[in-house]
Amino acid sequence: METKIIISFLLFFFTLEYSFAHNIDSLVTETILQAEKLRIDEQDYDGAIRLMKERLKIFEKDDKVEKLKLARLYHKIGVNYYYKGNMNRALSYSSIALELREKKYGSENIDVIKGYYNKGVILRKIQDLVSAKQCIEKSVTLMEDLLESGKSKDIPRLIRMYEEMYKLNFSLKDSKTALNYWDLVFEYYSNDPIKNQYKIASMTNTKGAIFFNEKKYKLAIQCYQKSIAIYSKSKNRNIELQKAIAMHNLANCKLVLNQFESSKNSYRNSVEIFKNCLSSQNNLEIFQRLGNTYTDLINLSFKTKEWEEGEKYYDLALKYTTKGWDTYYHPRVAELYRNRSKLSIGQKKYEEALEFNQKSLHALLPDFNSEDPFILVDLSAHTIKNKNSFLETIAQKAEIFDLLHEQNGPNAKYLEAAYQHYLTLDTVITQIRQSYEAQGSQFDLIEQTYPIYEKAIAVSLELFEKNENDEYLETAYHFAAKNKAMVLLAGMQEEEAKAYSSIPDELKQTEKELKRSIFQLESKIYQQADVGAEPILKDSLFTLKRDYQKLINRFETDYPDYYSLKYSFDKTIKVADLQQQLYEGDCLLEYFVGDDYVFVFTVTKEGFDYARLLKPDQFNQKLASLRKKMEHPGNLQDFFSDSYQIYKLLVKPSLEKALAQSDIKHLIFIPDGPLMQISFDVLLTEPAPDKLAYLLKKYPISYAYSNRLIFDQGNQKQASNIFAGFGLEYDDYTLADLATFVDNPMSSLPLSRALGPLEFSDDEILEISELLGGQIWINEAATRGAFLENASDYAILHLATHGVLNERYPMNSALIFTRQNDSTDYFLRAADLYGMELNAEMAVLSACNTGNGILERGEGVRSLARAFAAAGCPSLVASLWNASDASTKEILVSFYKNLEKGMTKAEAMRQAKLAYLETAPPTYQAPYYWSHLNVIGESGQIDVLSIPWWRKYWYVLVAGVVFAGALAMRQRKAMA
Repeated sequence: METKIIISFLLFFFTLEYSFAHNIDSLVTETILQAEKLRIDEQDYDGAIRLMKERLKIFEKDDKVEKLKLARLYHKIGVNYYYKGNMNRALSYSSIALELREKKYGSENIDVIKGYYNKGVILRKIQDLVSAKQCIEKSVTLMEDLLESGKSKDIPRLIRMYEEMYKLNFSLKDSKTALNYWDLVFEYYSNDPIKNQYKIASMTNTKGAIFFNEKKYKLAIQCYQKSIAIYSKSKNRNIELQKAIAMHNLANCKLVLNQFESSKNSYRNSVEIFKNCLSSQNNLEIFQRLGNTYTDLINLSFKTKEWEEGEKYYDLALKYTTKGWDTYYHPRVAELYRNRSKLSIGQKKYEEALEFNQKSLHALLPDFNSEDPFILVDLSAHTIKNKNSFLETIAQKAEIFDLLHEQNGPNAKYLEAAYQHYLTLDTVITQIRQSYEAQGSQFDLIEQTYPIYEKAIAVSLELFEKNENDEYLETAYHFAAKNKAMVLLAGMQEEEAKAYSSIPDELKQTEKELKRSIFQLESKIYQQADVGAEPILKDSLFTLKRDYQKLINRFETDYPDYYSLKYSFDKTIKVADLQQQLYEGDCLLEYFVGDDYVFVFTVTKEGFDYARLLKPDQFNQKLASLRKKMEHPGNLQDFFSDSYQIYKLLVKPSLEKALAQSDIKHLIFIPDGPLMQISFDVLLTEPAPDKLAYLLKKYPISYAYSNRLIFDQGNQKQASNIFAGFGLEYDDYTLADLATFVDNPMSSLPLSRALGPLEFSDDEILEISELLGGQIWINEAATRGAFLENASDYAILHLATHGVLNERYPMNSALIFTRQNDSTDYFLRAADLYGMELNAEMAVLSACNTGNGILERGEGVRSLARAFAAAGCPSLVASLWNASDASTKEILVSFYKNLEKGMTKAEAMRQAKLAYLETAPPTYQAPYYWSHLNVIGESGQIDVLSIPWWRKYWYVLVAGVVFAGALAMRQRKAMA
């Protein structure tokens, strides 16, 4: 082999003088061809690299050779280093090639586009994910533009770029965005499943990994098994390697499902295959894979408490991982140190655990030189290339400090260190969430980080109890409130940012039109969710979302005021500012339901307090049972007992403390988790059921998704009319079509029973319109189109319709209007509302389940009411379950009468419910009939209905002056 290279080099050298003057391009091409022969035919990467580097030295010495001519050599050397597995050198040479080409040709050249793509791929491999995303996104955007302009027809290249995008977003744990790209690429390769069978196997394996990140383990296992089955058809070395990777991933699933023995066998089988694939050349990737597998075996040993075996796996993991990546500074090295730290934690060797954790931190931040674990990382001074790995390392360190505090007694230094690291974590979590394109991935992140916030709250409160420094209590509340309705708030804040930034009107209009098109197309896709949407719809949606994301990226880059406004909501409300906005007598109770504790924070005008409650056994099941009793009018004896116990646990202690300081007149609940699905109205304040001492009898009650959504934010609504009412009894034509949806697995509307007429819905609208005036659409006039066309013109929206909850696809939950002319489009879906801009001060959703939906931990209930909030309604009345339209009508008509008297929404609803209870027969006094309606959000008076006291006197004065003037005129006429 060496002889061949020497002969080739000598022949090349003797012809060099002649060739230099004539054609450097030919010499470069000849060199590359010879190197490719070594790489492909003989798998001799080192020989290929050595050949190209030696000739590159000769070319560089000649001043006559233009540097650009050598770009191909730099590029090919980088490619060979990439295939060899040496990513740092691959990055170095590829970057030089890209720089030379871009300087000469600009960014629209195909070689430049390929250069950005190659650089992004390498950066992903070395886990510099932020930089990788910048490069890959740039290459994708440039390639899309090139294809759109007709200058290229290379669709396969764009598909490969999209393939890299799903891998990159998977690495970033932006799973929903990854799946968007995955779907498009999979559709392309599925056009020829035989030719692309191994590509499909690889993609199926990756999809399994995405499902694993989303904790959908059964789906992940199905993907891994399917992938392994395809790979098992071949004995090719590279295919065997891919099969071992899928087997390793399958072992990870078994591990989290506590199938320890089966998991160990799968890991060992993958190790055996990896070792069988070792050859005399290019083993770096196999070393990396072996390192990954041994790293996960450390984690298995932690779970099975096999400490000595775990330490053996650690030695092997360190050996192969550092050999494979040729460095100790890589996220994979950080991960193995974290797993080694777990072994020490399991044995209560916390100081040792801290040492390994510090090594994990150094593996992520080579320029962080401190050996002192108490020293915080200055986020502004260090570039964190893999924020998810950094998050895991810092979270582990905070946990170790907390454990050291428990182990070492009263010294608070460890507790303070844990607290400071939780503050760092809070910032990093925010940065990660802001980087995610897909809402679903943001929901996943909140779910994954909730246990971190639970520990952060506990540490902050313990520090407050030790030294009574209010900063700790304030921070504890910040941690509890931080993630409430975060995604909803982000969307609302983004709309505000666009409205008040310097973005030109024409670009704002473009953004609106794109967004509207996206929501309309999403609505169509959601309608086909259970049967599978047409590929052309998904492709069109993908293109629209790409265009929209490019526009938003442009906004953030070109208009700094937009960027600043968009992300300003992450600064939570200070308690003092919250108290300033509360009215006298308001009492806010905000809950955080963790895995081990329930925290209750109480804020009044005068005070701020908290309670830490050990979460009872079967807490979620008890709340689910209570809700079931609320939504059924059956035997209430068990309900009364459960209701009082929940009040006694979750409300009474905090309320009694508040009453000792203030005269409480209004309760505002910000529930969390399963508490969002019960009505606090019917919690009994006394154990005696015969008294029916409902909490509602003492206080008006309102609810909020977040403490930032309690008050009217001062946004000037532009509604030109007061009241719009939509209600219908439902004719036979509409009901007959709805009957086809019952128990129909192909249906987009999940109906388990036939929907009947709503006898009182049109009467409800008519009676309210007699009170308020305004415009109404009832029965055959109550169409989806009428709502979409007119809703934005009214300050109060009232919808008395059927509502259908879709727990599988929350965006498909719908209000049902009247059907016209064989139309199938008479459902107003949640997806439709997210594309609207409403000017309503209040929306009353007098339909079943409008306040109910799938629970997203922290974010809250994904309901129709939430969709109206996203569309701009600061105040809502919504229903928690299916209820009687007769009692609903009676309560809501009374509610509006009370609003006209100047009552707040919370008090108006309270009085309406109490009036109902006074007159309803005993059978109809069950909570099912009346406690389903909740006031959500801003709960004060309705501005368009309320007349301030001074204005009333002004009207009297004006009327008096007019009357006196008329009387004087009449007297003059009489005298004349």
